Amino acid sequence: MLLFFFIFKGLGNLRKLNKKYTNDKLDGFFEERWENGVQTIKGQYKNGIRIGKWEYFKTDGTMQSQVNYDENGIIISEINISNIKL
Repeated sequence: MLLFFFIFKGLGNLRKLNKKYTNDKLDGFFEERWENGVQTIKGQYKNGIRIGKWEYFKTDGTMQSQVNYDENGIIISEINISNIKL
């Protein structure tokens, strides 16, 4: 198992990724943050497939959307928080 944490330049801002590989496939907790520490994406991989709840955040840290995947990586529900009016 390899654990990676690195920074790359994309969309004009530096990002920090926290991810790990098992047998050359993403496996386990995945997280991406902007240089300022604000989380942009978090979720779980199993054998290279997105599973469970994934959350996506705006640059200000507020949640933009939430997607739920089954064990085969198929989307079972998706909520776009940006479109919800309270």
